[in-house]
Amino acid sequence: MREKIAIGFDIDGTLIKTPEYHILAYGKVIEEMFGIKLSVKDIFRHLGKTSEGIIKDILKEYNVDYEEEDIKNCVEKIDKLAIKLIFEKGVELYPSVKKVIERLKNSGFLMGVVTGNKKEVAEAKLKAAGLYEFFDKDLIVSSEISHDRSVLVKEFKERAMKKGCSHIFIVGDTSNDILAGKANDVFTIGIPTEFYNKNELEMCSPNCVITDFEYLEKAIVECLGGKNE
Repeated sequence: MREKIAIGFDIDGTLIKTPEYHILAYGKVIEEMFGIKLSVKDIFRHLGKTSEGIIKDILKEYNVDYEEEDIKNCVEKIDKLAIKLIFEKGVELYPSVKKVIERLKNSGFLMGVVTGNKKEVAEAKLKAAGLYEFFDKDLIVSSEISHDRSVLVKEFKERAMKKGCSHIFIVGDTSNDILAGKANDVFTIGIPTEFYNKNELEMCSPNCVITDFEYLEKAIVECLGGKNE
């Protein structure tokens, strides 16, 4: 009998291309609230963290003092604008993502997300991508829980184990995804897209790095030593 396997995916840069309008939403709101004018490049290099982490990093870089309430208000404004734009403009999936996700679902894998987005934004992106139906709603773990990605992975692992999963995988495109997975003793698969190249991800010592989403199922089998086929 196949052992139950759970896979926690990052969203931006893993399942979908990070929407430029979401990056621009950060710039618009941060300029309005804190007077900092940012380019897409200025914001892009901070991505891969939670929304709160991105904003705090930018404010620290520009030596701007802030209160926690400022960060909360900033995130809420960014998310409100982002959700509006997600449904207006849509999102772009990476090649092979939808067919691989559908195959995994049909093969009995439990799938969720571990994301720095707030839950409402994460669900909006999954719906716009046509992926929402394939994911276990109890396994959508978002930044309301913590700003620390390791804590998010821990939460995902605990929820998956309660569902009887004996093997847990984290799939992401940044060092934050890989290191958070390793900290929680789960399998980690890196996929270089927007932020990191293959060599940079391999420096984090994931269990596997794939260059195409199409290779995900093969990578899972290899991680398990050829078992669970």
